Amino acid sequence: MYNKTIFCRGKRNYRINGERGFYMNGSVAEEMWLCHSVVQKGIRHEKRKMKCQDYVSVRAQKEKISMALLDGRGDSDKNAAAVEKIADILNEFMLIFYDNIFRESQEVVAYNLMLQIQKELSRLSEEMKVEKKELASTLLAYCINAEKKTFCAVHLGDGFIATRNKRGGIKILSRPTNGVKKNETVLSTTKTALKHVKIYRGDLKDTEAILMASDGNYEWNVSQKVLQECFEKVKIKTLIPQIDDQAVVVLEKAVK
Repeated sequence: MYNKTIFCRGKRNYRINGERGFYMNGSVAEEMWLCHSVVQKGIRHEKRKMKCQDYVSVRAQKEKISMALLDGRGDSDKNAAAVEKIADILNEFMLIFYDNIFRESQEVVAYNLMLQIQKELSRLSEEMKVEKKELASTLLAYCINAEKKTFCAVHLGDGFIATRNKRGGIKILSRPTNGVKKNETVLSTTKTALKHVKIYRGDLKDTEAILMASDGNYEWNVSQKVLQECFEKVKIKTLIPQIDDQAVVVLEKAVK
């Protein structure tokens, strides 16, 4: 059985033995959708006695739910603190500007989002007294409007977003952006990041579940086997540690 998310008032995230739950504002959407996630520190960070830099955050507001997944790429625990702040910016953007994301061009949406992200990174860089590149991360977000039955999503870097329909069919909405090597990708601090931001929007149609996962969940290609495994991962309390951190978050329709 899934590790069900607890929905209640407020918006702070909390951790329990590697699992993540979410305190969220009471909303209409939470009665129709449930969110589940699991985050596991990788062997590399465990050996270096560093915090896990994969991070998941979920926010609800009236008829909307937004979930964000970030994979930090810094060399210190300051990155782990930074991704939490950036996740807040990402979720707030998806919720507050939801209608604008549908009205405006993808280029304008990407520009406005990255403007907010860069402002926060500059502020954090000054506050933490580190270079912005030490606060770099990938960006994945998916937001639904439960009443309108629509969605919008944002993706920068590696990791992936997938959906599952009523018949159990799984398809990838957004694939990872990689370089020659698996760990080479576009990050929030990359100079050309704006050109690589992917924006999606549309109708939920027969979508029953949405999945977002970091690159610690696959070797190179995101196969059907990987997709099935990631949907299964949120059913168990702990993951088998891999070299890299792992994060998986699933938003699915509540069973009536």
